[in-house]
Amino acid sequence: MECVCVKVAKIVVIFVAIFAVCWLPRHAYLLLWHFTEVCFNVYLHVFKAAGFWLTFIYSAINPFALYFINDQFRRYFDHYLCGRSGAVIYTRC
Repeated sequence: MECVCVKVAKIVVIFVAIFAVCWLPRHAYLLLWHFTEVCFNVYLHVFKAAGFWLTFIYSAINPFALYFINDQFRRYFDHYLCGRSGAVIYTRC
């Protein structure tokens, strides 16, 4: 059985990576737009739109990522939202 600290560290690293992938294009576009004299073209427009949509997708990814990564979240989700009668183990953090 893994140490709880290692498990939590893995979860945090995964969520930071997901956050970086989803928010980096938006921040890169904003920095490029405000601090350089770049001409607006089709590629920049696509980059802007992709960054915009990735920021919204990030919000939708979190529950699914938690479901697949964290066993306790999966048990609670299955019990309360899916109506599965599996045993829910209540633990204190």
